[in-house]
Amino acid sequence: MGKIVLRSIQQCESVSGDLDEPAIVPFLGWEWTQNSLDKSTHYGHKNIIIKGIKDNEVPLKPISTNSGNFDGAVSVNTLLTFNRSGFRLP
Repeated sequence: MGKIVLRSIQQCESVSGDLDEPAIVPFLGWEWTQNSLDKSTHYGHKNIIIKGIKDNEVPLKPISTNSGNFDGAVSVNTLLTFNRSGFRLP
């Protein structure tokens, strides 16, 4: 998670955190997409919401299937990974 984004969210919380009914509820999150050739393991888009906003509650970085780490761990076909943006399920 970018330090600038994290500090911005923490500042929003510090301004509105003491109110009984805050005007804004800050949270961290991102969208994660997982594609598969097999419909039973094609999970599509997921919204990842982080429960806390303190430094020790936030992962160092979001999950990324583009880094190659995930693909290497599950033996994804390199050509499908490379052409993922153009791939469509029937």
